[in-house]
Amino acid sequence: MWIGRSKSRTDKVGNITWPNKPIKALGVYFGIQYEECSKLNWQSKLTECQSLIKNWLKRKLTMYGKVQIIKSLLIPKFTYLFHSLVVPESIVKEINTMIFKFLWDNKQEKVKRATLIGNKLQGGIDMLDLDSYITSLKLKWVKALTDESEANWKLIPKRLLKDFGDNFLIFYCNTDTIKSLNCSNVTEFYQELIKIWIKTRDLHKENQNLTFEQIRKQIIWGNRFIKIKNQCLFFKTWIKSNIYFLNDLLNDQGEVDQNVILNKLVDKRNCVVELNLLFKALPLAWKQTMKTFHSSQTKIKTEKRLKINNKPFELMDSKTIYQILVNKVFIKPATHSYWSNKYETKLNWNDIYKFITRLPDNRYKQFKFRVINMIFTSKETRYKWKMVSSPLCNKCNKIEDYQHLFIDCMAVNVFWEKILYIFQECGIQRNIRRLDILIFGYKISQEEYFYINVILTIVGFSIYKAYFCSNNWSNKFNILKLFKTEFEIIYQYFKYKKTKVNFFDKILQLLKDIY
Repeated sequence: MWIGRSKSRTDKVGNITWPNKPIKALGVYFGIQYEECSKLNWQSKLTECQSLIKNWLKRKLTMYGKVQIIKSLLIPKFTYLFHSLVVPESIVKEINTMIFKFLWDNKQEKVKRATLIGNKLQGGIDMLDLDSYITSLKLKWVKALTDESEANWKLIPKRLLKDFGDNFLIFYCNTDTIKSLNCSNVTEFYQELIKIWIKTRDLHKENQNLTFEQIRKQIIWGNRFIKIKNQCLFFKTWIKSNIYFLNDLLNDQGEVDQNVILNKLVDKRNCVVELNLLFKALPLAWKQTMKTFHSSQTKIKTEKRLKINNKPFELMDSKTIYQILVNKVFIKPATHSYWSNKYETKLNWNDIYKFITRLPDNRYKQFKFRVINMIFTSKETRYKWKMVSSPLCNKCNKIEDYQHLFIDCMAVNVFWEKILYIFQECGIQRNIRRLDILIFGYKISQEEYFYINVILTIVGFSIYKAYFCSNNWSNKFNILKLFKTEFEIIYQYFKYKKTKVNFFDKILQLLKDIY
């Protein structure tokens, strides 16, 4: 294939076939038609994913099940391309739209994406954060480039990045933005790597008010604090002379000394101009701090080391980096403050979410998630949103909020009477017909009440499911029968797990007697 300046040539050499269309090699399309290559590389994968989603939407998956499908079947189709190519923002946006539409059944999103990506103990559902995922894959390149191996494939990036020092010094620099570097000769792929690294290492962002140890350990080149006309400095002869750190410029009094510098420089051409530029660029406060008594009396050991969040980068795998990035953008559920204000108490969210993760059925986890985040709406809420013509309960003709729907409604009276009787027979005398207990659990932090709280979850889920099946209580529905069916499933689950729960047998017998 003719490329570069020769891309318009039509002559042939020998018997070689010279294609004028993109060609596929190692799973990626290459060619001089950028838009066509991009379409071939990305659109085919998007089409495959849409077909998969269409099939999976036929199944009644929970949100947790859909997250598994996204992570194990959809996103892996793009992983190799994410790792190997520059990823257009339009593609990231299109994939995000696709996977979140799948997650929400093509309906309006009701919880912030930045909340969903949190782990289950934080109130999220471990949904994939695509930007963080792509970044963690790209950083594999930075790790491979900066390790000590002398692989032949590094010759090209070394050539491309040679203006920023040998051995990929650019990744060790304290740079704030790629605009402060002259990257015009660097290919788009490696520019993207530099941008991603700058953005990621900035998670532990330093300000200009540093201690003398921190100042002296600063690498001079590509430093956000050492600039001329908003451009970072890179003096090739200084770098080749192994002058990297501010500590390398100092005399015994802690001053930047031109004699020290001249003695180290192998090539002294342009050194006068470069010295003047450096003196201008250095912050005055740094010069004064380095000259203090404590600084001049202290020996500093310097080393080039990559860090993220002030932790060694070489010890991190992609999963660790991904989690650091997700934690940076995660937002706690907005409803936390609502529930705390409603019950005028500080809820132990860690114990609440820990319990939810231990529930044996994803449907119950989703029920808890939907109620806590108020995704499941009562008629009162739907009326405020102008989705229904009245906020009144179809059964009682009273305002239908969560309290009414789950606790006070006539439709659930008989069911609650039976449930209270069962709990009393099992030794729970306290009145558990309360919304806060139903949602957040009964003594949730105490392990001995775990199975009680499992039963309470089934109670809430049965009311929740019956509400839908009865068309918002417009039709009669036997909630107790539904509860009995759900309980028997859980009973068999724990029996299979060889978990002995003494009162489960008693509950099962009571249900048989009642129903």
